Amino acid sequence: MPAIVTYEVTVTNTSLFPVTNVIVNNVLSTTDGAFIIVAEPPQGICTQGGSGVTTVACGLGNLQGGASVTIDVAVQMQKAQITMTSRVTANDVAGSSVTFKEEHRTTTPPGTPPPPGAPQVSVPISAKGAPTSLNPGQSGTLTWTVQNTTGVPANNLLLTLNIDKLLTITGVTAIPNGGGPPVTCNAPAPGLINTNLVICSIASLGGPKASNPATVMTVVVSIVAPNQTNLQLLPGGTVSFDGIDLSNPTATIAIRVH
Repeated sequence: MPAIVTYEVTVTNTSLFPVTNVIVNNVLSTTDGAFIIVAEPPQGICTQGGSGVTTVACGLGNLQGGASVTIDVAVQMQKAQITMTSRVTANDVAGSSVTFKEEHRTTTPPGTPPPPGAPQVSVPISAKGAPTSLNPGQSGTLTWTVQNTTGVPANNLLLTLNIDKLLTITGVTAIPNGGGPPVTCNAPAPGLINTNLVICSIASLGGPKASNPATVMTVVVSIVAPNQTNLQLLPGGTVSFDGIDLSNPTATIAIRVH
């Protein structure tokens, strides 16, 4: 069963002296296409996650003696067991390379996988920004549309949206077109795994109209652009569900801030 797994990767400088150029490499071991959605540090910056990404490097800069930093990492699990390995390197006060203890975390998927011969369903996802160009501080909306018109239901569907942290989220609304089970989205809040990680779920999308009339799910995220110019931001969305997806499960929006 697809699921969102979150990890807290904590780096602690147990010495009395500062270390510099702290780099954390988070490597995901997977056998069925699981991937790192996003890694969010309280300082520094991490490389971008997304579909197919199994390694994310985070540059944390400097750590004073006794200081700790926790990186929040969100992973899209599919059906097989996964392992997250975190490797940390830094330079000491003499400029020599220091390697921290390597950590491994293994997670077993919940529930049971679809039985052999499970139906294959195409659930395409599209995204658009309105407008796609914003002035600093200007409001806008980002819209993701997920649809299943195959006649076979996609059960336990998850839409994971990774909104660039420079964009401020002011609201999230979700509508299933045609009725059916309601869509539930988490409300991003400071202190959670990546304050701009939005996860929307619906029990079933598509299938026989008598029991699953909703074939389209639309999620609208209201945002405010940062007070900076010459930026290009790439909010992304990923779809997963109990079954086999024949379509491209990702969609990205390009937002320009003048």
